[in-house]
Formats: sequence, structure tokens, C-alpha cells
Amino acid sequence: MLSAWFRTAGLLAACVIVGPLGAGALRFEPNRGQSDPSVRFLARAPGYQVLLRTDGSMLYLLLPQDSDRQRPVLLLAELLGADAAGEVVGEEPLAGRSHYYLGCDPAGWIENVPSFARVRVRGLYPGVELVLHEAPEGLEYDFLLAPGANPNRIKFRWRGAARLGLDADGSLAVEAAGVRLRLKRPRAWQPAAGGRREVSASYRLEAEGVVGFDLGPHDSGRELVIDPVVIYSSYLGGNQFDAAYGIAADAGGAVYLVGETYSVDLSGNGALSAAPRTSKDAFVAKLNASGSALEYVTFLGGSLSDSARAVALDSSGNAYVAGVTSSSDFPTTQGAWRRTYGGLEDGFVAKLSPAGTLVYGTFVGGAGSDYAVGIAVDASRNAYVTGYTSSLLFPTTAGAFQTSNRGGYYDAFVLKLDPAGSSAAYSTLLGGSRSDIGLGIAVDAAGNAFVAGQTDSADFPLASPMQASLAGSADAFIAKISPSGASLIYSTFLGGSGTDSAVAIALDAAGRPYVAGWTASPNFPVSANAPQKAYGGSVDAFIAKLDGGAAALVYSTYLGGKLSEQATAIRVDGGGNAWVTGYTRSADFPVRNGSGAWRGEEDVFLAVVNAAGSALVYSDLLGGLVQDRAYGLALDAYGNAYLTGFTLSPDFPVTQSALRASPVGAGDAFLSKLRPNLPPEVVSVTPNSGSGWSQTFQFVVADANGFQDVKLVEVLFSGVLSTVQACHVRFNQADRSVWLANDAGTDWLRGALGSGTLENSQCVVKLGESQASGVGATLTVSLALAFKTGFGGLKNIYALAEDQSGLRTDWQQVGSWTTGVNQAPNGLSVTPSSGSGWSQVFQFGVSDPNGWQDVSWGLIVINSFFSGAQGCYLYFNPATRALWLANDGGTAWMQGVLGSGTIENSQCVVRLSESSVAGSGTSLTVSVALTFKAGFGGLKNIYLLAEDYGGLRAGWQQVGSWTVGVNQAPSGISMTPSSGSGWSQVFQFAVSDPNGWQDVHWMLVIVNGPLNGRGACYLNFN
Repeated sequence: MLSAWFRTAGLLAACVIVGPLGAGALRFEPNRGQSDPSVRFLARAPGYQVLLRTDGSMLYLLLPQDSDRQRPVLLLAELLGADAAGEVVGEEPLAGRSHYYLGCDPAGWIENVPSFARVRVRGLYPGVELVLHEAPEGLEYDFLLAPGANPNRIKFRWRGAARLGLDADGSLAVEAAGVRLRLKRPRAWQPAAGGRREVSASYRLEAEGVVGFDLGPHDSGRELVIDPVVIYSSYLGGNQFDAAYGIAADAGGAVYLVGETYSVDLSGNGALSAAPRTSKDAFVAKLNASGSALEYVTFLGGSLSDSARAVALDSSGNAYVAGVTSSSDFPTTQGAWRRTYGGLEDGFVAKLSPAGTLVYGTFVGGAGSDYAVGIAVDASRNAYVTGYTSSLLFPTTAGAFQTSNRGGYYDAFVLKLDPAGSSAAYSTLLGGSRSDIGLGIAVDAAGNAFVAGQTDSADFPLASPMQASLAGSADAFIAKISPSGASLIYSTFLGGSGTDSAVAIALDAAGRPYVAGWTASPNFPVSANAPQKAYGGSVDAFIAKLDGGAAALVYSTYLGGKLSEQATAIRVDGGGNAWVTGYTRSADFPVRNGSGAWRGEEDVFLAVVNAAGSALVYSDLLGGLVQDRAYGLALDAYGNAYLTGFTLSPDFPVTQSALRASPVGAGDAFLSKLRPNLPPEVVSVTPNSGSGWSQTFQFVVADANGFQDVKLVEVLFSGVLSTVQACHVRFNQADRSVWLANDAGTDWLRGALGSGTLENSQCVVKLGESQASGVGATLTVSLALAFKTGFGGLKNIYALAEDQSGLRTDWQQVGSWTTGVNQAPNGLSVTPSSGSGWSQVFQFGVSDPNGWQDVSWGLIVINSFFSGAQGCYLYFNPATRALWLANDGGTAWMQGVLGSGTIENSQCVVRLSESSVAGSGTSLTVSVALTFKAGFGGLKNIYLLAEDYGGLRAGWQQVGSWTVGVNQAPSGISMTPSSGSGWSQVFQFAVSDPNGWQDVHWMLVIVNGPLNGRGACYLNFN
């Protein structure tokens, strides 16, 4: 069944395999009408079907790989002389069921066909039974001979074979019309004491296509077993293959696959001359959560080709399938919306029950070509379908947004079907005067439909667009359609100067759309913080996030290397991370936190972009030496990703327990279950603002690999991002321990959730009131904290998380908190506050009721007057230990750090190595060692300002004065010109001061006959 056409793939080294993905490729079905009446059981093996008759004869229907051939090759292995009345029974029942809805007549539909791991045929010859079962390399059939039974009676006549021959290894080669069936050299044995005794065995070719067995010496009085193994292969190239296009995962982890498979049915009596029907049928397959068993497989089709392209699930496990059919007799149900085939090709929508039976089936289309390629379902079980149509009379509904074609070859369409599939709530076209195709659809909780696709219509219908014009030969489009289908809430182009296409769309929990596709535009709109801002070349994948309520770009990024990439599917996890799959031809495709390397012509990629669109948190490749493409992507709640598509690579990576571990044909569908290791994310803190001395904070961390993957969470309360003199707490999930850093941030105090306390000079962690819990991908750590009075003021709240493999976030500010009631710094002082000399260490004091750590920064001015220009003008930051000096103009800063070196301007030298900062309780002391320059002598005032982290400030205050050097009086007063006459003159008054010109405080000038300011020109200059 499913195993006949699916290889189940595992991971590259960067990913973790979660359980086996399958056990057993061969499934034997009793014939319930799905084949000729002469057939008792049938099975689909890799590349062929085998039909078992009552007499043990086996009819092989081999699927040729020549794409020009429309019929399979039939080979009949007829057991000569076998009893046609033999009993055929299935053994070892399997859980999976098959359903066949082939053709439009319900009387011919077949449901609930069981399957078995083995089939036994009793009474073939006297004392001979035949058992068919799976072998590692293909179909194995065992002849079981009772004591005394004659092995020479067992003979096959091969009918339909063009050639029979023996290979060098003794295998039997059966060839016909370009295909080759190989039966490995038979093995034979007899039971013996302690095990089995091998018996030499080989094939014997006789006349007229008859083959028997030659056996070596054996004991005819004991049981004998002969077991050939059948392997199918081909030496003709071609492109006939099975493919899976869509995938979904339910809440229990079960996986649903849809696609197409070539089916072969006999007509008439099953004779070799009968013409078999061969075409593609759509299939829907459900695997259990471990991938170890097939729960059902359902075939949907008619007399021509049918293909399922997309699948969506409701909460009960009903599967909604969209696809394309060329069959006028495609199975539709009584009361379905449209039961009449329109012509050329029609879309179809089918709903399957949790057991895989058909609930409804309907055509979608008009007289042209119609393709249903995207589907979504809402909580009320309405199905939303998109695709594209060339039908001029595509069925639309009254009041829909667009009811007629506007002249383009293709128009996109959007259809909403009721839960019974009996009527359309709305059906609308969406397009302009050229070609428009809908490719992806999603629906939010309010019933708004979000559609993504491609258009080359400059007049594509827009509403509140973020990009109002077609930028290239074709652009992507994103449209949001009202619940009634009557209006566009928004519709916009998205693209650059080349060709762009949005292939897939998904919504996050808030209803924001994420789109993925491909672009050939070197100027595709990308966001400033995009993880890849530059166009890689040729064709790149893209990922974009839009606002849910308006056509506004939240982020957009390229994803690709120098050659071509196409994104084909997108999903969004609970943390808002965008997961994207597709395929790439670029050897330099960006890989992050993965170990895959580009291996061949075309490889599958899986990439994850964080919620902010600022980082590619995971990216890896999967593939073999040839071509590999992923078309479908699903996520479960446990961090697993499911990929499906097709591969042409003979070495595509598979697990040891894969449904099929070797390739068959020109292409194979694959299913891969991956668990990428993604870094955790800090989501939030509650409350994220407020004030008080005591509070319980809830820190939420998300990890797509499950909350158990979070190793530790660290939180930090501090005015700045520094672990010194801070409240720095660490939680370790493994042993539920809590750690608090000491005041210096150099060591840890350890405790455990449940009882006791931890404390440093900044805070107390109340362990008895703290707790941690996790569910799904989310871990919540609740910390009960009491802040100390010396740690008051505005504090930023930072958090980080690390997972079990060491992947971690950076510190992120998630909130702020004012410990206590914020009060401004005060008590500004300097010691000494007066004196004289050329050199001095000044101790500047600031008091802050919220604790000295609340002081954010301060300024110092030492000058004859209150100005930073031509003075000793300083800036200090206690947390960063910064001490800066302004230039002579007071317009720029020279940076320094306490502890080493010097900085200087024309007025003073700051000796950083002798300067320091210290704090205790509410008192901060900044010690500044200064040497004044000779030109800066005289009496200087000392001014001080300080500000806390809440922005409260102790304004400028004069805290002291200092005489630089020994103060000497000004002298050398002069005037130029010193004499003369006239009504107007510019006079230059000069004064000399041994302590420097800046020491001149003021000057008086009197122009008068007597030395008297009365009735004079009396001037005061400062």
C-alpha cells in the first residue's frame, strides 16, 4: 500500500530522529472487488503490483519507467499442475485500511479493505504450502514442503516474458518490454538440531519458459523450505514517478499525506491480452504518530489522471483535500456542490472522515482548465479553497467580490464550501486583465481568508496596498478577503523588478500572515533587520511577514545562494517562528545550526526565521546526489517538522527502519520527520513594568523543541546591563535549582525551589514562593523577589535562556521596574571643598535614597565661571566606570576608564590610574585625581550634577572652590591706544594674571576727567 511508493527519510546529523518512520513495505489486501475475480490477494511492492491467484500463480504488473508508455508490463508466473482450489488466507493482520473511490458510481466504491503482513496458500501440491511476505529487498515467497513432499513438482511457466536467463550470481532474470524482474538465487534449508541446515539450491531453466528448482542433497524425511526473493529494476530511463505534494499533522502527531500515484487495474478476466487501465490517482494516506503503521490509505480517481495537491485538517481529524482531475467520472457524492465535470481539467475538493472514508467529493470548475491547489479549514469546518482557472464561466456566487473574468488567461479563485460540501458560501474570482494564479490560502478565527499567489496583471484588484503597482514582469500578491467574500480588506503587490511569486501562506496565533515563495528580483523589498538583505543570484527564496489588519510589511528577507532556490511551503509555530521548506541548487545555501552539506543537483532545505525576522535561527539541507524537492511541510506541538516531496537520488538519506530504504523508478515520494535544534526564545516577563519593593515576576521562555529542552533561564535587574552590584538570578531546570550572584558578580549562592531564601546586597529571592512549570514549547519561571532599600530606583529587566545543547539567546531587555518610589539623587559634595595647589584627588559624593547603584551618571565642572569651555569638565558613569574629559571647547569628549592611563586638555590632566568609584548603601563616591596646568591657575569654583536611571536629577550645585597654584594678583594693565583724540575709538584693554587669563574674574574701566564713575563712561567686564 503506502509502503509501495514511499521511502521514509531520516535526518542529517544536525537533526534528531524521533522514532522509526515505518515498518513493513508490503501489505497484502484481500480482493474485495478492486481487482479481477480470479485474484484472491494483491499487494503493491516497490515498482510493481503482484496479484495472487487461488492456485498460487502470481501475476506481476510492472510499471515501466518509459514516460511514453501508457501501459504496464504483465508477467504471469503460472504454477504448473497446482491445485486451483487451494485455500488462500491472510496472516498477521495490520492496522491500516484501504478505501477505493475510483469512478463516479458509488456501487463500485470499496471501503475498509483490511491488510495483512503475510499470505498463505495451502494445498498447492500434496504437502506443499506457499507463504508470501516481505523481505528486506522485496517480496519473498517461501515454499514449505512437508516431509516426503516432492520439490520437483514445483515449476513456474513465465508467460509474457521476452527473455529468461540466469545472472552470474544465480539470480533469475525475467525481462519484457524494457523492464526487468529479478529473482535472487533461491535459498533452501531444513530444520536441524540447534538451528537450520542449509541446502544448496538453484534455478533450472526448462523449455517453453518453464523454471524449476535444483536442490542439493537433503533429508526427504524432514521439512524443507525454499524461498526466492523478487526484486524489480529497470534499465530504461524515464520520468514516471509517484509524488507527495501536501502534508498535515494532527494534535496527536498523526501525519496525513496527499499526492498522486500511478495505479494499474485489470479489465476483463485478467488475461495477459486484456488492456489494463493505467493512470495517476490521487491518494490520501494517514500514518500514526510514530510512523510505524499506516492507519488508512484512500485512493480517489476516475478513468484518467487525478492528483491531490493540498490537505487541511479539522479538530476531529477529518481531512480536506484539494486537487486536480481529468476524469469526468471522478467520485462525487450525492448533494455535493457540483457533480458535473466541466471539461479539460477540473479542480476537486474531497472530505474524508477520520477513518479515511469519503464524506463528500465535488468538482470545482467550468469549461476550461481549473486547478484547486490550496485548502484551509475553519473551526466551523468550512473549507476554503484557492487555485486558478481559465474557465470564462467559472461558477461564482451572487454578491461575491468578482464574478467574471477580466480578460486574463488565468484568474485566481477563492471558494468557501459549507461543512457538508453541498453549497458555496461564496465563490469569487480574483484577477486582472492578464494571468493571476492563487497558490496558497489560510483562514483566521474571524473567517477572513488570506490568499497568496502570482500575478502579471498591472490592474490586479488592490485595496489599501503597501505596494500599489506591478514592479516587474510578475509580482507576488497577498489578499485578505472578508468573511462574506464580498470585499477585499486589503490586497497588495509584493515584488521587485524581476519575477516574483508567493507560493504559500500561513498565519500565526494573532492572525498575521507569513508568506514564502521565490523571487528573481535583485531589488525585492527586504527589511532593515533581515537576516539576508542581499540577493543571492538567479532565483532566491523569500520569506515575508505582514500585519494582520493592514497591508504593512513586518519583515521580509531573501534566502538563498548563488544559484536558484524556491520556497514551497511555510508554517508558523507557537513562538511566531516561520518554518519554510523548498529546494535549492546552491552549494553556498546558508546553513545554520545544521550539519547538512549540499550534495547534489538539487537539495531539500528546511529553514527557520525568528519571530522578529532578524535572524535565521536554523537552516539545513537534506538530499542525495541527484534531484530532491520538498513540497509539503507540517509541524506538531513537539518541535517536529514533517517534510514530503519527491526524490530522484538513489542515496537519499533514510533511516534504518524506513518503509523503503532503496529507490525505485525514476522518482519516489519521501517522508521525513525532523527535529531541528532551535535556540530558545525569551518571550515575556509579567509584570513588565511597575514599582514596589517586592514582586513575583513570571518569565516565559519558548523552545520549539519542547520546554524540556530549556536548560537554564537567567534574569537580571540592574540600571545597566552589568552583573556587578545587581540582582542576577539563574534557574536550572534539570534539578530545579536557583542561583543568585554575589555583589561582585563573580560567584553564586545556590538554593532550590520550594523553601528558603537567597540574598545579596541588592535583593532577596524567596524560594518558597517561587516555582517553574512547562507545557508544550513554553516554560514559565516565577521568581518572588524582595529588593533592598539600597537598591532603589528604576531598574531594567533583562533575561536570557540556554538549551541543552548550549544554544542560547543574548541578553534581552523585557521590561523595567522601579524598586520602591524613585527619589532624586541629593547630598552633592566634594572633599576637600576648598584649598589650593596644582594637584589634588577630589572625592565627589552623591547620595541617592534608592541606593548608590541608582546613580546613572554625573557631571563635574571646575572653572572660574560656570562653563565647560576652557575648563576642567568631566563626565562619570559608575556602572561602566567611565570617566571622560571634555575638550577645550567643551564640545566633545575624550573617553577614559577608571584604573589606567591619563586623559588631558589644556586645563587639566585626569590621572585615571589613581581615580576610582565606590559605593555603599545610598552613598556613591567618585574619586578623581587631577593635575592642573600652569595656565589654569587661580581661584576655581567646583560644580556637580547627578542623574538617576529614572531620569530624576540633582541639578547643578556649587559644592566647593579651589585655588589652582598660589593666587597672585593681576598686573600689567594697559590700554591701546593709550592717548589720542576723536569721537569714536576701539580700545584694547589688557591685563596679565600669573595664574592664567581664566583667573581674571572681572575688570572695571572709567573714562572720565576725575577718577569717579559718576557722570562717566563706567564699564564692568566679566
